[in-house]
Amino acid sequence: MLRRTVPVFCVVILGAGVVAFAGPPAPSGPSVAPPKAGLWQMLFQDQRWYQGARGPERVFKGTLRAIPHAGGMATTLQRTSYYRLGDRTIYTGAKKMPVLDKLVGKPVEIRGKAVDMNLEGQSLKEIWPGAVRLGQPGAGDDDDDEPDGDDEPAKPDPFAAALDTALDGKRPLADVRINARYEGPDTLAVYGTGVGFVSGTQVTVADDALRTLLKRVKAAGFATMPRTFGGPPPFHGPGPRPMRPVALGRSLTVTIGDASKSVSQLGGGDQSEALKTLIEGLVADLQPLVKTGLKLTDLSLKQACAKLASGALAPEAVSLSVTCTPRPGKAGGERWILRMNRGAFSVMWSGAVPLSREETVVLTKRLGAVLAKEDLGAFPRQLHHPTSLIGFGFSIEGTTMRVNLSADKWPRNVAQAKAHPKAQAAFEDLLKTLKAIHDELKPKAPKPRPRPAVLRPIKILPPARIIE
Repeated sequence: MLRRTVPVFCVVILGAGVVAFAGPPAPSGPSVAPPKAGLWQMLFQDQRWYQGARGPERVFKGTLRAIPHAGGMATTLQRTSYYRLGDRTIYTGAKKMPVLDKLVGKPVEIRGKAVDMNLEGQSLKEIWPGAVRLGQPGAGDDDDDEPDGDDEPAKPDPFAAALDTALDGKRPLADVRINARYEGPDTLAVYGTGVGFVSGTQVTVADDALRTLLKRVKAAGFATMPRTFGGPPPFHGPGPRPMRPVALGRSLTVTIGDASKSVSQLGGGDQSEALKTLIEGLVADLQPLVKTGLKLTDLSLKQACAKLASGALAPEAVSLSVTCTPRPGKAGGERWILRMNRGAFSVMWSGAVPLSREETVVLTKRLGAVLAKEDLGAFPRQLHHPTSLIGFGFSIEGTTMRVNLSADKWPRNVAQAKAHPKAQAAFEDLLKTLKAIHDELKPKAPKPRPRPAVLRPIKILPPARIIE
């Protein structure tokens, strides 16, 4: 009996799968039970296309209306819609949904996202529904696309609140950071510590100039902009999502303390004139400062290190990463990590070491003096170390150099060390100084973050066999 039952069961499942994929290309729907008053019934809230849609989630209230259609099978060719709330249609993947059929003519509340688009010659104003519930009698229709609001009070935008406090003087400007990418490789970075970088030129940004930039950000409505503009159209069809290359254009990120907001312009689709005007305005505000700034693109790596040692180059221009991992069987090795990212030092897996601005400047000058002793740009990229595997990366606002030292006796590394004995000795002295800085900062560092868990191999079971 078992031998006859198993094949029949498999045929039924496979047959159902064929029927499901041959149907209209639409998202999976909810159960047919109508929602009770006050209880949300999930529609498409767990679908990826819904979660990835731009715009905030809102609650739309009104009387659900049915849209009559001529007979025949519905398709997505002309965006067939069966339901309407106010002046917006409800997107259901061109198919009727029993849970919504039972609510036609009744007051409802739909939690979803308002989506406006032009598709196949149609100007569409839709609601992409995440969940629905029965509303209160007498709620009436929504005559516009603005929601009546949810039962819960709206949570204030943390970024907008942080922006207001920074402009009102209730938050120190040292917490502010502005980063933008506007034309090709051209970038902009402004720090609340009074320094900025515009396409490779270091400038001094006073508090009044920084407030002017923040006022421009607020006036442009940056806090209410979506995370992205443009990009490929949303995918609603069956099967795997097609791989479409996405070009990243201009972008802007504003960070104020723990609150941060980023907006990017993607290639294709709608092009935001507001974002373009805002970034161009920020660059224009800083252009008078560029004329008297320090042009880093004219400096060699050795000259830049000398500027760092003298204090002419700000700590925010530097990125440094040193990792030391002892090799098994090699005595005398010690694991340590030292990082410096735009003026913030950290050791091992801890967060930024709490240092005052004066301490950061002094430590950066000390680091620059050590790095300026040798021409790092002339160092070979591979060297040998007796006990550890060491990775060294160093960059000054666009100029990057890397050196890797291995404890393994790889022929190339040993040959490079023998061919450049002066560089080998100088680099070992540099590592000793960096290790001393690490040891000084380690007691001041916050509690280290948990180390990343090591992924264990997964045992793959053999496929099940079908008994014939």
